[in-house]
Amino acid sequence: GVPQPCGAGRYCPRGSDHEIDCPRGTFNAREGGRAPSACEACPPGTYMLSLGASACVECPLGQTASDRGSTACSLCPVGSFAGAARSSSCTSCPPHMTTGSVGSRSVSACVCVEGMYGPAAASGESTCSSCSGLTTSGMGSTSSDDCYLASAAHILIVVVVCVVLGACLAYSLSARVMAKHKALQESILMERLAKGVSAVKELAHPMILMPAPSFCDLPLNVLRTLHEGCRNSGYLITLDTIEAIEEFKRRGMVIVFFSYQWLSWHSLGPNQIQHKRMQESAMELIASQPLVSQHVFIWLDIISIPQCSESLKALAVNSLYTYAGQANWLVIIAPDSQHDNLKSVANADSYKRRVWCRAEQMTFFCFQGVDRMFLVKDTMEKVPDSWIQDVACIFDGDMTCCTRMHQGGAPCDRASLVAPLIGMYFDLYTKHKGGALDSNGRRIWEFIVAHKDRVFPPMHDYRTIGKTSQRELFGHLIGRIEKFVDSESGNAVMLKQSLEKKNSDDNKSAVVPTTTPREPRSSFQVARL
Repeated sequence: GVPQPCGAGRYCPRGSDHEIDCPRGTFNAREGGRAPSACEACPPGTYMLSLGASACVECPLGQTASDRGSTACSLCPVGSFAGAARSSSCTSCPPHMTTGSVGSRSVSACVCVEGMYGPAAASGESTCSSCSGLTTSGMGSTSSDDCYLASAAHILIVVVVCVVLGACLAYSLSARVMAKHKALQESILMERLAKGVSAVKELAHPMILMPAPSFCDLPLNVLRTLHEGCRNSGYLITLDTIEAIEEFKRRGMVIVFFSYQWLSWHSLGPNQIQHKRMQESAMELIASQPLVSQHVFIWLDIISIPQCSESLKALAVNSLYTYAGQANWLVIIAPDSQHDNLKSVANADSYKRRVWCRAEQMTFFCFQGVDRMFLVKDTMEKVPDSWIQDVACIFDGDMTCCTRMHQGGAPCDRASLVAPLIGMYFDLYTKHKGGALDSNGRRIWEFIVAHKDRVFPPMHDYRTIGKTSQRELFGHLIGRIEKFVDSESGNAVMLKQSLEKKNSDDNKSAVVPTTTPREPRSSFQVARL
């Protein structure tokens, strides 16, 4: 018969109606393509990660794609921004200005560099002025009042001069500068502390789950449409508050948390071997406990954490302590495999060395212990009692960013775990002071007391090619948590009341899903998203 025309996003070799997907980074908006040339490369400023696309996706604000045929957009580096969607290049900040992070979305994100002050940029011209004399300022300073003496040596010089002019004037100036600097440092410290405590008191981002029956039938290519693709296809449910999660579980629902090692720098999520073992172990867990499959829900990072929005991803990471702690079961997926880029062996031993995996295990253990932890290699078995001792020193493990020597000066992902682990320590210390630790909590607490600087290192090594420097990780935060819990006045009381009020408001408005997600689309439809 006459070959049928191919659909958009595909082409059929001449004389055949066998459809072949356009490769990643390309698209075909028309039907009837008969050769690979029907698939056009995505133009600069757009990308396409999926196969068989009929259109490319515009890079969002703050991201660019400079080349044709891109499969992902790149965040604008520090000191630049992309103020329009579909940008092919980042715009540099005006002279003497920079941004506080990568991925800035407008010129207003450009602020004055250290040693200068002025309003945020509103055009391509610099609005910064230098601090006068021997003073300097932090990045983003907006007023000359933000300038302070550059060093202790300069303070001494000013003191000597002021002694000549008058002891009273010198004392007044020094006291003002030091008080302002101390207040600023205190404000920054309290902000970091509040962020960590909030990880326990409230959800920074909802808990996203997939019903086990849907997960067990989900092809790998659909899973790799990530959180956003699965969300848009109706596979996921959302629990907005801690109260909603707890009510969900009181109604008999069970949450299974999958923990595993990423084995590629470029392909997100589990590989084919890991994906298969996840589906098999979910069915095995349901059968062995036994559980009602329709009451079992899966937490997996690439579907439960947003992947396209860096700000939403950061909020979800800050809630990691709550996600792992609310799970009923933790299943470790560590079959024998290989890392795509390093070509190194991947197994249970390499899994135990991963910092992210250690953090997930520690937070789960604080709530459930090892009795509800399974290890999946060739078979599924209970985790041995000694397992947690090997992973409790979280930051002794490996991270991909460190292995890649923080290319381009990228920040270390260790800093991403500070907030959730501050929350964990706050929770443990509060229960310890109140005599409310259970056997699991006491076991972890005793280990932390004996190895506090290894579990919560004040500093860490930041390595780039040819250079190693020391950067702050937890600093003095652990000691401040203890003072915060022990204190009943000042900032401690205000912070406690603020968190308790917000938590109470969240509880009153908790909404628990009463229906299961609608029938998901086919994998063909998902691929077309």
